[in-house]
Order: sequence, then C-alpha cells, then structure tokens
Amino acid sequence: MVKFIMNKILKQGIINKINSFKMQLIINKNLYSSTIITKEIYETVENKLLEKIHVLYNNLEISI
Repeated sequence: MVKFIMNKILKQGIINKINSFKMQLIINKNLYSSTIITKEIYETVENKLLEKIHVLYNNLEISI
C-alpha cells in the first residue's frame, strides 16, 4: 500500500513538472510573438523545454 501511494505521488510530481514546462512554452511563445525575445532565444528555450518534457514523459511511462 505504501509503495502504491509513493508511486502515485511520484507520478503526480512528474505530471506537475510537465505541466509547468508546457506553461513555460506558452509564455515563451507569447514573449516571442510580442518581439520581447529573439527567435534564437525562443528556439533555444523551446528545444530545451521540449527535451525536458520528453524525458519526463519517458520517466512517467517507466513508473507506470
């Protein structure tokens, strides 16, 4: 039972991180659209965030 609860907490933590990174993607897209940041900065940040999201999705699949 304790292991089940720990897995559920771990999964929720991963999901929360994924959602946070997705929100950052949206914010960065808006900053780029408003010409507050350059295309190069936007693409660099976007690629890093997408990579982090991909890793977290893989971790989520492993923990299921």
